[in-house]
Amino acid sequence: MAKRGLRKLIVLVLNIILITILGFGFFILPKKVQAAASPQIINKQTQTLAAGESYIHSFIYAKGYIFAGTRTYPAKIMRFNNLDDLSDYTTTTFPNDGLHNPAESMVYDAGKDKIYIAFNYGGPGDKVVVTEFDPDDLTYTDVIADATEISGSSPGITTDGTSLYIITYRNPSKIIKYSLADFTKTSSLTINDGAENKSNGHSLQYDGTNLYATGISSPAWAAKIDPSDLSHTVANFQAGDNIATDDFAIVGDYLYVGLETTNGIIVRVKKSDLSLERIDTGQSVANYAVYYDNEYIWAAYASSPGTLVRINPSTLEVSSYTFDTGENVLNEIVSDGQKLFVTCWLNPAKVMSFNIDTVAPTTTVSLNPPVPDGDNGFYRSSPTITLSAIDTGAGVDKTYYQWNNNSYQEYSSSFFAPGGIHTLYYYSVDNIGNTETVKSSTIKTNTSSPIAITLIPPVVSTVPSDEVLEDISEEMGIPDSLTSIIRRLQPYIFPDNNISTLEEKQEKKEIDFSISVLDNLLENKQIILEEDRTIQFYTQTPLFSGKTIDNALIEITINSSKKIKDSTEANEEGFWHYQVQNPLEYGNHTIKIVINDPESDLFDERTYKFKIVPKVALESEVVENQKQSQIKWLWLLVPLGLLIIYFTYRKLSKKS
Repeated sequence: MAKRGLRKLIVLVLNIILITILGFGFFILPKKVQAAASPQIINKQTQTLAAGESYIHSFIYAKGYIFAGTRTYPAKIMRFNNLDDLSDYTTTTFPNDGLHNPAESMVYDAGKDKIYIAFNYGGPGDKVVVTEFDPDDLTYTDVIADATEISGSSPGITTDGTSLYIITYRNPSKIIKYSLADFTKTSSLTINDGAENKSNGHSLQYDGTNLYATGISSPAWAAKIDPSDLSHTVANFQAGDNIATDDFAIVGDYLYVGLETTNGIIVRVKKSDLSLERIDTGQSVANYAVYYDNEYIWAAYASSPGTLVRINPSTLEVSSYTFDTGENVLNEIVSDGQKLFVTCWLNPAKVMSFNIDTVAPTTTVSLNPPVPDGDNGFYRSSPTITLSAIDTGAGVDKTYYQWNNNSYQEYSSSFFAPGGIHTLYYYSVDNIGNTETVKSSTIKTNTSSPIAITLIPPVVSTVPSDEVLEDISEEMGIPDSLTSIIRRLQPYIFPDNNISTLEEKQEKKEIDFSISVLDNLLENKQIILEEDRTIQFYTQTPLFSGKTIDNALIEITINSSKKIKDSTEANEEGFWHYQVQNPLEYGNHTIKIVINDPESDLFDERTYKFKIVPKVALESEVVENQKQSQIKWLWLLVPLGLLIIYFTYRKLSKKS
């Protein structure tokens, strides 16, 4: 029984530890990224090609045209002349001589302004032909017919501007380098992973520094090749990830390679070390092409109807779009920088063009009343704020807003502006995730509550105060030592019988007066200053405001490294504000406010303290306080766990 009780106790302790870990994890673990909304296709057009123009297998954009090569006997090249009207295209049919069979791959070389086409199957003598094709007049010339190195089928082709590189679909697979100047062979390699030769090379691309190749053996493989000497390294995909598609995408530091199997996986290959990462697209059919349009990665899937998958390369969020009935088996993708073009592996083939809705909603803010009803752009009472958003594509999903640096919240209905000067930030998101750039609007409202103070008449005296002497000395350039002597001689220069004391003239009058400042650190609202409290904030040009008697003159003195003396006036309802124009330095300051009654000689003054601290320091302090609060609550689990252990142990001991 004792052993059984001990086992139960151990299990209980482990459970408590697990609960504590999970509780801590609740605070620090990131949230799982959700799948993105489906892309919204707009301005779509579909062109069914003529009979015999079937099974497009090579597809490029060059010089303002789209070129499509067929896997037919003989091959055909279609040039789409007007990308806004896909019915406007010109077809070039190659001779039926056994040499110009399926146009397997194409590459455009800007230096020579030519397209190079690698045909698929060897003709007489098992030669594989490479043709130089003029994109303007559609004439062509065979430049390579090699039966030794590139005999066989399915060659991929690319260029680095000085050489052509061809990969063979053979066992073993080879890469052959030809000079673009005279098309002579300069070197070749047999692809080997260090243990064995690799077979069935399928695709070859150049990223500006290195060549990258893929093969469709089981499992598939990827290779990185130095074009200068054809030295290379190889990475084998995991078991089951077979048949790398012939069109992969190079995006930054990675290759994105599709698989012509039914698992829907895209393999992300890191260029530096060829390490592998698998991306599950949620598809269960073969992938025939992966393409990058400088914003998103697109993958074509062979479903019926066809499915186009979009991957965000920054977040790896996946979304998909399903085409219309009859638009089956997507297999090639290209872009002209504005539209996407996709083909269907059909006889006859179909070519589709469309735009993706990437336009975010537009949000506007309206206030009621629309124009401030106070002075200097202030509202006398809180205006009603309404946010309105429109989206001509997928439609508006949600609108968000925040005040100052608070957290964003979802907008549902009109709301009132808080008192003080605040900045409203807002934006909207449409139903496919297009997010508007954040907009802002500053709204000034003076609704400070008044407090009663005593107004005291000034001391009537011909004796200059220390403050006046300091100002006179500063303006006249009098040295501090001389000012000190003048201050000591005051009783003799200014006789006492000219002084009218406060007690002789004192009168009291209760009036309404308040002063507040925007607390932009924590509360983000206008707060009333108090004489026994130091307010902290990070803006170096604070705005003070308040309410007092009508048309009062407010004299303001701010003690800083350089004293600020200024004044403002209250309006007919007693509202006033004062904005510091030149940034104050960080540290402690005081502000003295003198209120002068315009209808009498009465006045009153108050002095308040405030401190300006760098924003980062204040935010760090807030975050640290939040962390300490979280840790405090987490540690409450410890004594609770100990209590549970203690009472459970006692209960088990009694049973034993």
